[in-house]
Amino acid sequence: MPVGNDSPPPVTQAHHVHQGVAITRYAVGGSDVRRAPVVLVHGGNEAGWVWERYARFLAEDGWDVVVFDWLHHGRSERLPAAEFLSRSILDVARHELPAGIETLGPNRPAPILVGHSMGALAVLAFAAAAPVRAVALLAPTCPAHVHAEPLVVPVDSGVPFPPPPLDMAREMFFTGLGEAEAAQCYARLEPESPRAVLEATRGMLRPDLDAVTVPGLVLAAELDRLTSPVVARRLAALLSAEYAVVPAVGHCGLLLAEDGWRVGAQLLRTFVRAHGETPTAT
Repeated sequence: MPVGNDSPPPVTQAHHVHQGVAITRYAVGGSDVRRAPVVLVHGGNEAGWVWERYARFLAEDGWDVVVFDWLHHGRSERLPAAEFLSRSILDVARHELPAGIETLGPNRPAPILVGHSMGALAVLAFAAAAPVRAVALLAPTCPAHVHAEPLVVPVDSGVPFPPPPLDMAREMFFTGLGEAEAAQCYARLEPESPRAVLEATRGMLRPDLDAVTVPGLVLAAELDRLTSPVVARRLAALLSAEYAVVPAVGHCGLLLAEDGWRVGAQLLRTFVRAHGETPTAT
């Protein structure tokens, strides 16, 4: 059957492992290498699978998209127990992010980094120290500068932090998803480094926000119980970033709920289009 003119171009996926990090690259034939690549960074208890819809959506628009699993998550290398227990969110900025960017090859424009939840902190830490084109933070876990109220979660530093029980996870993460879809997503959650959980819930990290001078976007989820729209707006103000609220979804519903991901991805695409093109020399 002939393909209609309105059909999106086919998206290819290339899977490989670099420095222990499982990486998936989404692209369409003829992607413009002058465009900034887009690197999507997942959050705690997750893996790269949460970005599947966003990655395809952006790739269909002609962007090179890289998604990776943090070490000890998804398909990436498992770490010795002691190393995983002490692993910081900052380690993602030091190891996984550079590994993902390196796979794009030399002479590419600086990337646009997009982080969800804890991944937003990794993005800010990297952007404070390395060249990037722009940053987008979705339902971000916020740095100490924002002065958010600590989230009181019991954390045992001697064992991996497990996903919360399903009923609690529905309220914390999956507002906006149906019960069956929430249960399917819940089954894919993974234990997290207790150190990373403490950093996120106690506002322990203080990346150099003054060094993050590139264009920014902060997307809040209206029903987010982890990072409220009020707190997300404060972070946007500190970064002089664009700000928007996606209605009727919670923390992970912004990526996974049908209405949430479509609205969020369209807002992100507009931002990427505005800041991802390399100016033509005159």
